[in-house]
Amino acid sequence: MISGFRAQISTEALFAVVIILIIGLVISVFASLKSSESSGLFTAFSEKAECEKVSSIIYSLSNSSAKPSVVFDLDLNASVLNGFVYVGEYYCDFLGSASDANISSGTWIASKNSQGVVVFAKVA
Repeated sequence: MISGFRAQISTEALFAVVIILIIGLVISVFASLKSSESSGLFTAFSEKAECEKVSSIIYSLSNSSAKPSVVFDLDLNASVLNGFVYVGEYYCDFLGSASDANISSGTWIASKNSQGVVVFAKVA
């Protein structure tokens, strides 16, 4: 009878350990999913910010009566094409006139040419 009692305690202890491990695994999976979700949100926020930065520059230069230029830094690659700015999977439109361009990350200068179109040039 004593050996049967010990076997019952061992089985219950093993069951408790398995339950604790399963709970730990569920918590780890949940934390991992939250981490990847927040990483995706950060990427989307960064893409939106860069897109709106380029869009605002085009708008400001297009509405200026003078021929100003703006030096700016981009952290992500962007494309200006047919009235839209594309950054990663995010895109936004702009008001004004800009030449089509592929803008890589780095320092750029945007200026208005003699036709009033915003053009981009990489700063060396």
